[in-house]
Amino acid sequence: MAKSLKDKVYVLICWALMLMYSAAEREYFWQSSRLSWTGARNHCQVCFKELVTLTPENIQTITCKLTSGTLYWVGLRKNFSSTSNSTSMSWSRWANGDPLAFQNWYPGWPVFKSSFPKRDCCSCSCTCPTKTTSTMTSTTGFTEFMTPNVTGFSGLTEDPTGATENVNSFTDATDRNVPVTTLLPVEAACVRSPMLLPDVPDTDKNYIEDSCVAMLSFGAWVEKNCSELLPFICYEAPNKVENLKVTKVTETSVSLSWNKAAGNVDFYLIQVKDEQIQNNTESKTEGIDVNNLIPGSLYTFTVKSGVQDKSRWSEESNITKYTKPAKVSNLMVSNNTNDSLQLSWMQPVGKVTGFRVVVRKARNASNDSIFLKVNETKVTVTGLPMGTEITLSVTALTNCTEEGDNVTVVSYTAPGPISNLNLFTTHDSLNATWMSPESDYSFFTVKLQLDGTDVKTISNVTEPEMRFDSLKSAANYTVIVYKVSGHLKGPPVESSNFTLPLPPTLGKVTSSGNQIMIEWNPPVNTSTVNYSVKISSSFWGHNLSDTVNNTNHTFSGLKSGTKYYYEVRTLAGVWSSTPLAGNQCTDAVKRDISLSMLCSSAEPLLCDHNSTKESVFVQLHAYFNKLLGDNIFWELTKQDTEN
Repeated sequence: MAKSLKDKVYVLICWALMLMYSAAEREYFWQSSRLSWTGARNHCQVCFKELVTLTPENIQTITCKLTSGTLYWVGLRKNFSSTSNSTSMSWSRWANGDPLAFQNWYPGWPVFKSSFPKRDCCSCSCTCPTKTTSTMTSTTGFTEFMTPNVTGFSGLTEDPTGATENVNSFTDATDRNVPVTTLLPVEAACVRSPMLLPDVPDTDKNYIEDSCVAMLSFGAWVEKNCSELLPFICYEAPNKVENLKVTKVTETSVSLSWNKAAGNVDFYLIQVKDEQIQNNTESKTEGIDVNNLIPGSLYTFTVKSGVQDKSRWSEESNITKYTKPAKVSNLMVSNNTNDSLQLSWMQPVGKVTGFRVVVRKARNASNDSIFLKVNETKVTVTGLPMGTEITLSVTALTNCTEEGDNVTVVSYTAPGPISNLNLFTTHDSLNATWMSPESDYSFFTVKLQLDGTDVKTISNVTEPEMRFDSLKSAANYTVIVYKVSGHLKGPPVESSNFTLPLPPTLGKVTSSGNQIMIEWNPPVNTSTVNYSVKISSSFWGHNLSDTVNNTNHTFSGLKSGTKYYYEVRTLAGVWSSTPLAGNQCTDAVKRDISLSMLCSSAEPLLCDHNSTKESVFVQLHAYFNKLLGDNIFWELTKQDTEN
């Protein structure tokens, strides 16, 4: 009873394992070629996954397609070391490593090395009852699937040795695979003699040292020598790859990735158009580059998983992607005006359906941009601010949405003219001021010229003013100012002005007869200038002047003996210096004029020339001095006469 209870408990445990085990859904492939168990397993590993592992869930699916009367190798072997001395438990695991949690042995299998001891009844009389004992034939204690009608069983539908018999008990497929108990041999109740013979175990003639499991067409298992040649069943061809996606796109390549396919996979095959790319590294499923593609083109990439001998392929996984359009080349700007410019470029290689043009009106001002889509390789952009840095980029498009890398060029609109150019001078400096036209990024260039020759040029002037020092006096300087935006110049505006003149220094002044000759020295640090020379006599009311470009001048036709005032000024445009002034008398041509006076005063003393203040002579001298002063030469003398 104890043994029977133990067996029942073990049966319950095994059934629990069977219920817990759920094989993943798999595909099964019945191979008609006959190979040894090892050869069959190798074939399955190369072309599929492994020899089939049987479970309660898949055995009905598998047996329904088996050919009646044929044995098939499955993935179960007594000892995978192929030696009887293996320390592992026999029939413990499947070829794929799954534990043996299910058995469906045909009655009488598996066959163990020793049967029950045989009783020698030659010296005894035996009374053998017909009672049968229900127990397990296998010492391993696994549940077995047996035929449902043992008492009526008269033979196998398929002989485990390979022969076929027609037995009514197995003609109905619905009667297969029903779990029953195994009937052990009838126990003999022997009456022995007092003399006992030793028990000698017999070796079963069906025992196989290196045995593998073959399955009958209705699902029962038997042992066969592993070297026999039988058809076999494999599971799982290469599975379809999942989550195929594009990870990187360039102009001439696309990088793919996917999840590793389930089942046996030796490599992946990538197809694009008429080309095939084999990825021999089964473990690499990302960063697979497909190169030598045409920019801007639409490609469909197909990925299949395969086995080593290329006999079987998985279903296709497809993904469609455009390569990036190539970049445009030779991007140029021309025909710049103060509010427009023309942009042109070369068509890139590959396929292009249009171009996107971005015009940024100001540096780092993305919110002040113009976006254009064009089909030609040139465009005129208008409505731009004057004298401004303009950033333009062109991107090739394909399918109107896929963009390549942009190409950028920086240019400028032409600046407008400045206004209100004013020049302020001293005798050795000049300060220029002006007003700038509207613009956001430009400079000024200022030129200083003297007599049409450039004296100094200053670029990159940011403020609307410029001062020049250490200039020549009385020189006519010209200032030219224009605005610069990049390589473009605005219209120049110029203005001229003289530096203030310095007076000349005196050389000498001489007279000769009725002429006065004036000589002078030019002021220091001056160029060729003109001088204004004047001479005047207030007595005669004479005012003579002349403009000369040399440093001397002679006035002729003057009154003799007259004091003339002269002045010489340095001229510079509308400016004149302070005068070099002086006076000079012409030579006197003396003439005597007699003035007779008759003194008839009652007081003789009034006619006395010795009287200093009251005398007539003194009074007369004072009169002439007041009348003539020193403007002309005169002299008053007295000559006494007595009546």
